[in-house]
Amino acid sequence: MMKGALVRKLKGKSLPEKDIIKKWKILKGDKVEVSFGKDKGKQGEVLRVLRKKNKLIVKDINVTKRHIRKGMERPEGEKDLGKYWHAESPIHYSRLALVDPSTGRGCKVTWGEQDGEKVRIAKKTRTIIPKPAVKYTNPEKRASLPGPKDTLSDVAQKATFDPNTLNPLLLASLEHKQRHLE
Repeated sequence: MMKGALVRKLKGKSLPEKDIIKKWKILKGDKVEVSFGKDKGKQGEVLRVLRKKNKLIVKDINVTKRHIRKGMERPEGEKDLGKYWHAESPIHYSRLALVDPSTGRGCKVTWGEQDGEKVRIAKKTRTIIPKPAVKYTNPEKRASLPGPKDTLSDVAQKATFDPNTLNPLLLASLEHKQRHLE
C-alpha cells in the first residue's frame, strides 16, 4: 500500500502504534517555524497537540475555509462572515521546527540535562529553549467532579473494620494460623 493511500485510509483516525512519535520536543505554547510547504518561513504559537495523529495546530498557520452548515453556530468572537470562516488546520510534526530564542529562526533540537532537569537545547547555538508555561483555558474541565457512582471522601475515610465483630469460626482460624506461623 502506498503512503498516500495509507493516509487517506486513516483520515480522521489515529495512526498505528508503531508510527506514533514517542518523544515530542514541541509542546503546547511553543513558538515554531514552518520548514516547508505553502506556509514556509512563517512562525506561530502551538495551540494544540494531536499526539495520536502526529500533528499540531499552530496559530495563523495552515489556515483553511470552514463552511457553516444549517443549524451550525459560528465560532465565538466571529462576526457575520456569510457561509464560511477561516480556521487553523492540523499540520504534521515533521514540517515544523522549534524557534531558537537567540536567532529567532527554526532549529534542530536535542535533549540535555541542566541541574538534574531535562531541557531542550538548540543544536547549532547550544541555547537552552525553555518549556512554555501551560495555560489551561477551562480549569473546570480539568477538575474531576463527583458523579453518581463516586464515594464521598468522608464516607471513604470512615473506619468500618472491627475485629471484635468477626465470625467466631473465622477468628479461631486466624488465631490458629498465627500460632503455626510463630
